[in-house]
Amino acid sequence: MKGALTPEQAEKIRVIKAHYDALAICKEDLEQMIRELG
Repeated sequence: MKGALTPEQAEKIRVIKAHYDALAICKEDLEQMIRELG
């Protein structure tokens, strides 16, 4: 079935998404700190 994800692929995507979300939070925090310093 074309386009279907294996459980392993789905888990990798879940981990990548969690890392991306964590980086987005860090980016927001860093931008806030820069605004406070400026």
